[in-house]
Amino acid sequence: MAWEEWDDFAYQLAVHAYDLAECRTPRRFPAALPRYVDRG
Repeated sequence: MAWEEWDDFAYQLAVHAYDLAECRTPRRFPAALPRYVDRG
């Protein structure tokens, strides 16, 4: 797996865990992680 795929997987786990925990302060997560683009 590429690093971006692992990051996406971990991100989805974090979002799901946050929802399951029913945290007091709601947090809106973006639909996808922003991507780093090397412009050099």
